Amino acid sequence: MLIGGIKTQTADGEALAIQYESKYGELRLFYPDFVIKRSDRIGIFDIKLGQIAESVTEKAEALYQYCQNNKGNSLIGILSKEVKGILKDGDLKLLGGIAVLSRNGLFKFHDGDSYEYYINNLDEWQDLKFK
Repeated sequence: MLIGGIKTQTADGEALAIQYESKYGELRLFYPDFVIKRSDRIGIFDIKLGQIAESVTEKAEALYQYCQNNKGNSLIGILSKEVKGILKDGDLKLLGGIAVLSRNGLFKFHDGDSYEYYINNLDEWQDLKFK
């Protein structure tokens, strides 16, 4: 089930925003492209291509940390009303990261605290299989 791209806020002003510190030391927010739900798992992904994928280290690491900090919690109150109530407290299996289209036509995502993107070497990236 694709919960949706959530860059646009709902009518009541709710959206998922991840806070990160820019390379200039400024606190900023970014809005991941997709939230995907499968059974008891939610994935939060931000899709990037080419040179843009090279320049999102701060966002990637903030998204990873957000997922680590919220595993096992409920996101009720954080996501839009379409997502509220899907999972009970303590049931959340949360993963996410920056996702890119690999050379073989499949999406891969970075799942780690130290983000590196090299177009010719995505060996450390995970296949985006959401079972």
